[in-house]
Parts: sequence; structure tokens; C-alpha cells
Amino acid sequence: MLETIITSSVLIAAVIFIRAVFKNSLNRRLRYALWGIVLLRLLVPVQLLESPLSILNAMDSERVEQTANILSEYDLPVFPIGTVTAYSTTEKTSGVSEPAVTKPLPEHDTELNWFTLSVTQIIVLVWACGALAVAVWFAVVNAKFKRALKNKRQPLEIEDFPLPVYRVDMESSPCLFGLFRPSVYVTPKVLEDEETLKYVLAHELTHYKHFDYVWAFLRIICLSVYWFNPLVWVAAWLSRVDCEQACDESVVKQVGDGSRIDYGRTIVALISPKPSPDMIICTATTMAAGKNSIKKRITAIAANRKTIVSALIAVTLLMVFAAACTFTGAAKSNPWQWASGVNQNTLYSAEAWSGSSFYVLSYDETQELSQLINVLDKGSFTENTELVGGTPEYGIIINVEDTKYNLNESIAPAGSLEMEYEGKMWWIDSEELNSFILNVVDNLSANEDGNADVEEWSRDDIVRWGAETAVDRFSIPSGDYADYDEVARSWAEAFVRRYVENTSDDSPLKSADAAVLSLEPWAESLIGSPKRIIYNMRFACNAEDARGFERWFSGWAGPLYDPASQYDGWMEFGWIVELEQTEDGGWVLISAGTGGYGGWGYLNSSGADDFNSCMTELIINRGEDFHSPENLLATLPFVNWKQFESVWRAEGWSILLSQIDKFCLTQGRIYGPEETRMWSDVYPDDQAYRNMYVMLTALNTDGAYSEGISNILAKQKNYDSEIFDYCLEQLTEEQRDTINMLVEYAS
Repeated sequence: MLETIITSSVLIAAVIFIRAVFKNSLNRRLRYALWGIVLLRLLVPVQLLESPLSILNAMDSERVEQTANILSEYDLPVFPIGTVTAYSTTEKTSGVSEPAVTKPLPEHDTELNWFTLSVTQIIVLVWACGALAVAVWFAVVNAKFKRALKNKRQPLEIEDFPLPVYRVDMESSPCLFGLFRPSVYVTPKVLEDEETLKYVLAHELTHYKHFDYVWAFLRIICLSVYWFNPLVWVAAWLSRVDCEQACDESVVKQVGDGSRIDYGRTIVALISPKPSPDMIICTATTMAAGKNSIKKRITAIAANRKTIVSALIAVTLLMVFAAACTFTGAAKSNPWQWASGVNQNTLYSAEAWSGSSFYVLSYDETQELSQLINVLDKGSFTENTELVGGTPEYGIIINVEDTKYNLNESIAPAGSLEMEYEGKMWWIDSEELNSFILNVVDNLSANEDGNADVEEWSRDDIVRWGAETAVDRFSIPSGDYADYDEVARSWAEAFVRRYVENTSDDSPLKSADAAVLSLEPWAESLIGSPKRIIYNMRFACNAEDARGFERWFSGWAGPLYDPASQYDGWMEFGWIVELEQTEDGGWVLISAGTGGYGGWGYLNSSGADDFNSCMTELIINRGEDFHSPENLLATLPFVNWKQFESVWRAEGWSILLSQIDKFCLTQGRIYGPEETRMWSDVYPDDQAYRNMYVMLTALNTDGAYSEGISNILAKQKNYDSEIFDYCLEQLTEEQRDTINMLVEYAS
């Protein structure tokens, strides 16, 4: 939005300038039309394309973005909303470690956690409050004006006039008011003279034909959104002035030059010399102006001003140029503009290399690298137009906003480094940056891990350190857990607490503090005995040896980049964790990894997204040669049936129902050219899974689909009533009654 504020302000200034320079060379209607371009700029708050003409090139839009990012780094405490659990070990004076405890944020003696707002968030909050205040002001002013008109109006019969006309006994001037049903309102003074009425009706009808009542409403929207920008308020006022003068010019053209003076006297006599402060946000085309504005309007009506062709050409060229400068974004084909946008928020990661050795930079090293790149200016880059160079022996690979760039050694005199940017090769002249990369490269060794300054770990140490933080079979006791989310939270917090307590001082995993970052539900088993739940868990550790920590996790752990978080700079890692309920009601981890969990026999959280993929394949193949019926069954409990009806309609339901009926029983063979096993050979509970998927689907559907589903439920019960009854036991009593009712309906 910052770019839109800048470009729209420049465009408003340009229109004000053109309006002043060519005030005697342009007719009023053309001058009024210039504000339409401003209106479009304000209502379309995006840059349409990149251009070297954009004003943002001169203002360096990357710096603008960087400023916004810097603002977002500063956080202010607001008020407590709940606990965020972290764990730490602290030393007593005796040197004995205290047990892990819930760690409050510094300087707040409370069990509640204080959430923070960045400066950017506060600015957005202030803007939203201002926008709401202006919108409410607008609504109140226009509602009061509408009510006053409605209470005092009396309909008038005007022959051959396309709009409703009302008499109102008010001090206001004649006006056109209303967005969806615009009407003309005239005062008793207007009705005293037939010629006055003729001019007023012509004036308001011209406002109607110019759609000025619509422009007035859009003007208010712009004022609500950009209430903080004084130039927008200036533009709103001037556009209203030009609106009236454009209307006067059109009316004079209709009534003829001979009536110019009479029309002018009539309109000026009706203008209120004391405009209300609310006039600018009233959508009515009221005739109110200060003394200076009245004088200018009299002059405008009296003058028979025509557009000079040369002025028209000049204004057209200037407005085209102004639009090109303000509707477009900065051209980002220059590497120095790219460099100015590199900072600790946009530089995600970096990896140095030398020969065949690689080294992932630590958090602190990445921060230092971002600062060295950020200060590169235009003079630091020289285009390698002739592609001169050789084979580099070292370099660094950086990931900036998910795009990778290579900064490699260069043998050219124009720079010690070289990079490709937007299809062009550029030399980089920066001794500080090159020295930094060389220092990092010097730490590389011929070892596969790429760390020369890290001592070799003994096998006994590796086994010991691994046992200290092992998650395998780690469990929590039975408890009064409200739901599976609480189970996962309790397990994760217990693991983090043990992690901090158990790690040895010489372990690369040693962390004084640790925290649970997130718990994302992944899947849960359909049937009990035992119940299993799967969560994607993320943790953060304030590791004492960040480099050793990354080395231990072999690339799937790294620094957390989140300036808004209290854990910014900590080491982040995690797994997809599968927990199983024990006989005594506790929960134990049975597996942890990076994926592949929660397939057949589970309710997967991604089911809703997978269903659309399955339906698309079904519709394309008309239900034939469908290769993933089990995937389809597993997604059915997540279907939004109202949305289904609007997207797939009766044809989709017919094909879907036939597929459910076809695969509701465990009679199929496992897929694969060499497979001879049946599904029941691989999954002993396969029929129970199919029953459960259909039952949950039936519970999720509405009456429109009950008949088809009930027939399939009856089919499953007739196939194996013992398994069907076992599945019913997994449901609540109310759910069992619903399923039994559907089965009875089918029979």
C-alpha cells in the first residue's frame, strides 16, 4: 500500500499542476475528466506492470519495502492472552540445576504471556480505525440528509423529465441525491420562477447524465481508505469544484450562449455562501461554496472558454506520461535494486562452497551476509557484457525469498565476485563481501560435513547424545485430556522439558531454553484398539552450539527467521509424530519422521483437498479406469456437500455414488502389475475401514444424499454384520441411531 500512497500522491500533484498551468486553455469538462484517472489510481491499489518510467524507480521501491520490513521488526507488548510454554534450566547459587519450569517473558511477573504488536501492525490498526471513523461519518451525514429530505419532500409533476422531482422546505440549495434511485430536490425559492426552475432542472439533469452521484460515492470511498493523506482531501475538494463547473459548461451549451448570463445569475443566487464542513462527504450535488469559489464560478460561467488544440495535445501527453509513471512499478532488472531489498527477513538461507565441500551458514553469519549485500549500490556492479571469466573455485549460494542466486569467484578486474541476475552476468566489486565469503570458505574441509573447525565426534558420544534426546517410545501417563489437541500438547511439552533437562553440557544439542512452536493435526485412526493420532510438531531450541546443532540434524533443522517471535534466531526442528494410546490411558510415541503417515485407515486433515483431485479424475474418465478408489473413500468424510452440489451437480453425484458402491467391500486386489494380494491380506481391518468411511460420510451428508448412502450401508451390513456392528461401537449413541435408521430405511 505504501507504493500506492506514493504513486497516487504524485499523480494528484501532477493533475493539480496541469489544472493550474492550463486553466485558461482547457474546457471545464476535460479538466474534470482528469480526476477520473486519479480515481482509478486510488481504487486500483496495485502496480499494473514494471516500467523504467515508474516514479518508484527514482524513489527506490526496494528501499520502501525495506523500510516497511524494518518497521515490522520493532515489537511493543500489548496485553496477556494466555500461556506460551517454554522450558529452561537455571543455576542456583549452590550450582545445582532447578527442574524445568514454565518460563514467563522477561520483566512480566505473571503466568500469562504478553503478545506483541509490531510498529507495522499498530499503523495498520490506526489506519483501520481512521477508515472506519470516516466511513461512519459519511454514513451518518448522508443518512441524516436523506431522512431530512424524506420527511419534508412533496412530489412534483414535471412533464417530460426523466427523474423524480420533489419540493423540500429546507435551507439547502437544489440538489440531485440518491445512488440507486437518484431524485431532484428543489426549494420553494426555485418554484417561484419558471425560468429558474428550468435552469435548475437542466443543471441537475446534467449532473445525472455525468454520473456525478456515482462519482460522489466513489470519492467518499477514497476518502475513507486514504483519510490520512491530505492530498486526497485536496483532490476530493477540487474535483467537486470542477464537477460543478463542468456541469455549468454543459448546461450553457444546451441553453445557448444567449442565456449564459441569465443562467449564471440564477445559479449564483441559489448558491449557499456558507458551505457546511460535511459538504465534502455528502453525495448530494448541493450548490454551496465560499466567496472565493462563488467568484471563480461566476467567472467560469461568464467566460466562453474553448479548448486550444495545442493545449489538448500537451495535456494528453503529460497525462499519459504521468499515468506511465504512477500506474507502474519499479523496474527490478538492476541488481543494485535487488541488493537493497536483501535483509534479515528476505535472506532465508545461505550455503558456501569450495570445490566439492559445502557449508551452511549459521544464523549470525546469515545476518552479517545480508547486511553486506544490502549496502551494495549501483557503483558496486558492472555488467559482464562479453561474458569474460573462468571457472570459479569458491562461492556462496543464497536463498532470497525462495529464489536462489549464486555469488561466485570472479577473475575480472571489475569485481572479485560475479552473479547472474535477470539473465545477465554482473561483476560485484566489494572487498568486504568477498573477504566475508573467503573467511567462511576457509572453514571448509575435505570432510563430507564440510566443517574443518569441528572436532570429530566419537561413536560413543553420538550414541550417548542420541539417547539423551530420543523420542522413541517416549510416553506421557494417563490423564483427563479434553481432546486430542491437549494430548499432543501434553506430550510435546513433556518431551521439550525432558530435552532441556537431559542434554549433557558437551552435547551439540545442549539448549538452555526450548519451546513448542506449533502442533498441526495430521490424522487419526478410524478405529480404536489402540487409538492413534498423528501431529506435525515443530520445536525451537536456544542451542548453545548452533553449528553443531545443524550438523547433528543433517540439514533438516536450522535457524528460525521470525522477528515478530520471541524465538527469533533459535534453532527450529520437528517431525510428524504418531502417538498411540496405551492400555492404562497414557500415550506413547510409536514413530516419528518427515512424512508418509496417516494413510489408509486414518482420517487425514488433507482429505478435503484430495477429494477434489479424485473427483476431477472421476469426471474426466467418466468413472472408468479409476486408480485411487481407496483415496476417494478416505476423503468422503470431509466433503462439503452444499459446495459439492454447486460444483459437481447431479452428474458428479451419480458417478461418485457408483464408485462408493463399487468399492465399499473388501474384494479388490492391491494395485500393481506384480501384486496378487488382496486388500484384506495387507490390512486385516480393511472392511472395517471401508465401513467407517461410509458411516462418517453418511453422518456428514444431508437428506438429499441419504437414500444412496443408506443402500451402501445396508450392503456393507449384509456382507459382514459382525464387522459392521464393531464399527458402530466406535460411534456415539446418537450417531449409531442415525446409521441404524438409514440401514432400516434401505431395507
